[in-house]
Amino acid sequence: MQEPAARRTLVREWVASTSKIFLIAVAIDLIYQVVVFKAFYPIESLVIAFVLAMIPYALIRGPVNRITRRRMARTRDQSHGFGKKAA
Repeated sequence: MQEPAARRTLVREWVASTSKIFLIAVAIDLIYQVVVFKAFYPIESLVIAFVLAMIPYALIRGPVNRITRRRMARTRDQSHGFGKKAA
């Protein structure tokens, strides 16, 4: 991740893939605040949305990508005959 262009691309992908999750988390928290507290705290809503939506997404994405890549490589190798034993 030394290249700035690669970093920019990854950040754009992360924002694109998490923007909907973040907005939904903010909306849910705002509804909760209005129902429970009868008030609206925008900064707290942003913090809660970040902590409860973005951090778990970032933590889970890496391991899931690695597992998926391994399974796809295994499937590809088996379909090309690389995983078969010689008779």
